[in-house]
Amino acid sequence: MEILITDWSILKGFVDSRQLSIQWFQIGNKYHLYATDNVLYLNCQLFISNPASEDQADFEDHYKANGNKPVAIQILPFSAKSLPNGKNLFKRFMGIKQDLEAGTNTFTWTQSNFSWTKFLALEVIGAEIGDTCDLYILDTPTGTFSGYPNTPLNQFAFSANVAPNYYRHASEYDADLYQNLQIKFIYHSVSSKTIGINFDMNEVK
Repeated sequence: MEILITDWSILKGFVDSRQLSIQWFQIGNKYHLYATDNVLYLNCQLFISNPASEDQADFEDHYKANGNKPVAIQILPFSAKSLPNGKNLFKRFMGIKQDLEAGTNTFTWTQSNFSWTKFLALEVIGAEIGDTCDLYILDTPTGTFSGYPNTPLNQFAFSANVAPNYYRHASEYDADLYQNLQIKFIYHSVSSKTIGINFDMNEVK
């Protein structure tokens, strides 16, 4: 599970999009709020004032009474090392650095090290508020699966908002990434900077 410290607007959007119940408690003049979908854990604090701030009033009027419901525990993918086909999983965690210009940046990363992986998650470090990203899976340079070199096989992010400083997106299903398939980024950056990108995978062998 990845923990993100965020603000009320982001936490509220996370809760609304996943139809979650906010977990909350009060200590002194603060509400401590969090929500989880078993992969991401978002946390924020709201100061309690009189009169109430806009964020405090929003929480109290629309979310507080529905809060603190039991959190369902899900069994996440790849929780066991052995697969039914007799193969085993081995953790593989790889990273790159990418220089960005303000505006649209297009670049690819090739999974060239392993014949077969289960793709788990992607992390972005050093993003800013306002950054967005489209993500595609491209065929190999020789067109192994489609017959057409580098052709898009799937798009799995559509103008996704990249959380500032640290962002992680995890797959909750069986996502295969074979050798020489490529992840294409169309990254819209609000400024010139360098970001880090980590690829979280299990090798199947």
